[in-house]
Amino acid sequence: MEAVKIESVSVVFGNFLALENVSISVGSGTLLAIVGPNGAGKSTLLKVMSGIIKPAAGKVFLFGDSPELYRKKNPIGYLPQQQNLNMDLPLIVSDVVYMNLAVRKDISKKEKRLMVAEALNNVGMFDLRNRIFSYLSGGERQRVMVASAMVNMPKILFLDEPNTGVDIVNQDDFYDFISHLAGKHGITIIMVTHDVGVVSSYVDEIACINKKLYMHDKVGNVDINEAMNTVYGKTDRIVTHLPNNKSCFSCPFKDFGARTSDDIKS
Repeated sequence: MEAVKIESVSVVFGNFLALENVSISVGSGTLLAIVGPNGAGKSTLLKVMSGIIKPAAGKVFLFGDSPELYRKKNPIGYLPQQQNLNMDLPLIVSDVVYMNLAVRKDISKKEKRLMVAEALNNVGMFDLRNRIFSYLSGGERQRVMVASAMVNMPKILFLDEPNTGVDIVNQDDFYDFISHLAGKHGITIIMVTHDVGVVSSYVDEIACINKKLYMHDKVGNVDINEAMNTVYGKTDRIVTHLPNNKSCFSCPFKDFGARTSDDIKS
């Protein structure tokens, strides 16, 4: 089933053409990496897919519905490139994650606290749940924001440069973590990234964007170097990497050994 489908989408900001006639389809449970140079429209495309930006032309569907209709009935996960939190506020880590549950009326406060605790446990931040958010390192903040994006257990995750601030030691396992979410649990993940090396190691599909869509295919069908040369211009040969370390990241499902409700105390 198509989780995300956009047809002939164009986006204009004033006199600036950000995206031109982009069509793309993403199946359920697919991990798609969107790559391209700065200013190529990658973040704009992510916002169009998630319903944050309405295109000047074209259509957008999430599981067959418009983004507006889908979001009325279902949660989505969205991790922006820049955090919009006021760092002067003394918010603790668990509060930051809880904010994504605050408007939900269908679950109790006790259930919300448990979901927050589980989400923080999944990204290795449970022990810092009472720490002031602004006191965290960049990588720790990013892990908290990933937990915030995941706390509703959405069917779709939109991640804009999700490895920002994540230290090199944990990057491989972070990608392994989100790959597991897609491959094992059918969560559709659309990820904007500059880490081209991750593409052939972890994702299912790659889309190369530079205002227009230059290529979208399964990774196994793509010559990464040729694709990058097309979008970025002439580059040195792309170096890929494989996972080689342990991480703080885990998974929000029982097969990864997440704590039970009896184990997690809010």
